[in-house]
Amino acid sequence: SSDVCSSDLPDRIVLMGESAGSGTIAHLLAAYPDLPVAGAILQSGAPAGTLDAEAAAWVADTFLAAAGASSVDDLRDTPVDALLAAQDQTVAEALLEVGMMPFHPWVDGDLLTGRAHTSPFPAIPLVVGTTTHEMELFRDQVPVIPEEHALGFLGMKALTLGITDPDAVAAAFAAGGGDLVESVADLE
Repeated sequence: SSDVCSSDLPDRIVLMGESAGSGTIAHLLAAYPDLPVAGAILQSGAPAGTLDAEAAAWVADTFLAAAGASSVDDLRDTPVDALLAAQDQTVAEALLEVGMMPFHPWVDGDLLTGRAHTSPFPAIPLVVGTTTHEMELFRDQVPVIPEEHALGFLGMKALTLGITDPDAVAAAFAAGGGDLVESVADLE
């Protein structure tokens, strides 16, 4: 509006995001801790999903191969249906390599120098939370496995979050009612 001039705008903003938006804000704060931000609300994000450069290169190579491309430039003329099929194929192939959601920011050493959940954030008020039944979207991708294997899987997931205490892993599994999908959401 012409009634609002730049001097009426606040010097600092509050950032809010959900899901990918939340993860994006976490990575933004990790990459630029001096941003003029008054606070942030991160709902159901995945800041621990940051890839290292090697994993990011593997995901990129897998996606390019699935799309029948040898470079990003080759993708410019690729039909949308082919890109979506390549995405689905990459997700399926990446499950054991990088997890259910392979398309994440990565530590490049320049813009992002560390994983968002372990990087210094600005000293701002921060609210972090998750949605009830957070991982239900992925239930059909998580097989039902015996408890001892579920605890092992959960333990590996915990390690990516920096959680090394097996009692914390067992508590997450118990809090999820022995349901691996609920337990992963609780652990994260």
